[in-house]
Amino acid sequence: MSSVQGREQTVNYVPSKHRFTLTLSDTTVIGERRAAQVIGATAMKELSGSASEPTTDVVDAAVRKACYGMAAEKESLPGSLTWAVLQQQDAQSSQSIITLLQDDPTFKTVAKAQEDGILKRDAEDSEKLSAGIQIGIDRGVLASEVTCLA
Repeated sequence: MSSVQGREQTVNYVPSKHRFTLTLSDTTVIGERRAAQVIGATAMKELSGSASEPTTDVVDAAVRKACYGMAAEKESLPGSLTWAVLQQQDAQSSQSIITLLQDDPTFKTVAKAQEDGILKRDAEDSEKLSAGIQIGIDRGVLASEVTCLA
């Protein structure tokens, strides 16, 4: 048995009794995760030219500066994120940034803007994909009905 997986905007057009969609009860995590990725990459770029390994306070300050920079504010505050974690640029570093900034109102603003942008893009993608599929059906390139094989 095979299943269909992918973004909802794509799998909506693949009829299958084996299709399922994962949903988030709280979409703020989408914006937080993306904001943390951008903030981490910005801080990493700023610190990568350091002559020696940056201290935890320097890394935290760079992360906060990147966050405030995204919100068009110029400010930095010390915290507790290590250089080793920031260098990873993975889920762990993103989660560490989220944890560090979770109570910061500027981070909440930046994360909300990222969330809104992603959700807007997903809605636009869905409309474009629907239109493209309809064009394919109208031109006879795609079948209007698809039979699922069990």
